[in-house]
Order: sequence, then structure tokens, then C-alpha cells
Amino acid sequence: MAQHIQLALFEEADGTHRLNMVTADPGYTFTAEEVSGLIATLANTRVAMLPAEPMEPAQQVAGMQNVANEPPMRWFYDEMNDKAALVLRHPGFGWIGYALTIETVQQLQDGLQKIVDHRNSQRRSMN
Repeated sequence: MAQHIQLALFEEADGTHRLNMVTADPGYTFTAEEVSGLIATLANTRVAMLPAEPMEPAQQVAGMQNVANEPPMRWFYDEMNDKAALVLRHPGFGWIGYALTIETVQQLQDGLQKIVDHRNSQRRSMN
């Protein structure tokens, strides 16, 4: 028997959004692939909702929740668009890709180098 879930996005009076999920049955079972599809559908829906996810992240992630430890990642240069692609794998969300301008790549490189320099400085001062 096919399972059906319908999603409808509604705008509230204050301009924010609410997602209404309608199901034909009170409960469902999902395969891993179906859960991935549901996550992707919900993520695509979330993009259209207000308030949007903040552009500025927290400086530190409290408790490191939703942080994948040593995730597999790939990067490559897209010559046609003059952008770099960075793709990271989260164990719950799957592969998530980003198209980055070369300026953003430079900022990322500089930021990561600052972390390495800080770490090395901390370690030297301990000895």
C-alpha cells in the first residue's frame, strides 16, 4: 500500500510561515531511502519559509549537536562557472554541496589557517 504525505506551506499574519503536514494514516514506517527523501523534501520546503535560517551562525555550536565528526568531503573547481564546489557528508543529512566563489574559498582558507595557527600557538605555549 502506498503511503502519502502532503505538505502545505501557509503564511501567518506576521509574515512567518507554518508547514502543515497531512497524512492519510496516523503512522508510517520508512526505509532509509524514504527517510532521506523526506529530509530532502522538508529541507527544500524550509528554504521557502520565514523566518529564514539566520545568515550569521553561532560562533560556537553548543554541545556540537548536528556536527559530523571527520566527515568525508570532496572539492573541485568548476571552470565553466569559475566556482569551487565543496561537498560534505553528514551521517543524518547525507551529502550537502556548496558552490563557492573564489573569494569565499580564500576566506575559508584564511579562516582555517587561523584555526591551525591558534592551535599550534596554544600547543607551543603548553610546553
